[in-house]
Amino acid sequence: MDESTKQLAERFTHLNGDWNEVTRLFVDEFQRGFISALVSRELGEITRDRRHAITSGVNQYTLTPINLPELEYSARIMTPFQSRPHIVKWLGMRQIIGMKGKGSVRIRKLRAPASCRIEQFQAGIELEHVEDVILTNLQYVATDDGRDLLDLDSVTEPSILEILTLKADASPMIWTFGQNLKSTYAEQSSPLISRFRNVVNLAVAMGRRMPDDIYEKALSSTNTGLALAAMEGMFAERRPDAFAILHEAIESENDALRDGAETLLALVVNPVGGANAA
Repeated sequence: MDESTKQLAERFTHLNGDWNEVTRLFVDEFQRGFISALVSRELGEITRDRRHAITSGVNQYTLTPINLPELEYSARIMTPFQSRPHIVKWLGMRQIIGMKGKGSVRIRKLRAPASCRIEQFQAGIELEHVEDVILTNLQYVATDDGRDLLDLDSVTEPSILEILTLKADASPMIWTFGQNLKSTYAEQSSPLISRFRNVVNLAVAMGRRMPDDIYEKALSSTNTGLALAAMEGMFAERRPDAFAILHEAIESENDALRDGAETLLALVVNPVGGANAA
């Protein structure tokens, strides 16, 4: 990460997930040409030294200069495609998409029902089609909250999308909706979380206890889903401090952690289907 990118990453971090301020900073950098300036700097370095290695995440179609536990800033090269029936994924994360190039990009803005919690999967839930947003050069669209989905529906000309995703909102679950916009199944969003749960389940089945330091590391992680999985594990092992840890999370200023802890408390009090039911 070069110095300019590092400074921008620090500015995003200092906003502490304030969505209005994050949006304002993204729009400013997007319209000012952050990605273009980054590419120019990298090309200049390569011209001066052919051994220069691009440190940012990059492949043939994407560039991800900022990838923090809290958020991700990426750019994608898009080739034209027409609207067609397709499945939709709901990650529960707030997002902004900005477009640069000729032609236009159509994005469907979809929304999950207010009564729907991403941590508790339900089959047959239908997304609301709020509106179609047509983006042209230097225009952008942002979600209002974690219930919104921005679904890329069509691209008329080769273009670049700059995308910011607030990963602090990340849920341990990803929902999949069919072409009819009705939920069909859910899966774990993180292999790390899934593996952690598998190890806990194995320990419980063997009558063993997970080491305390493993729980301490998981509970102090910036990964909200991992922290919640650790709390689930503590209840599965019937640890005496499980309720105290859960109540601390409920009092947290982290919205995602607090909401997840409240959901877990409801499942502990009324364990219908279990904490991992999908």
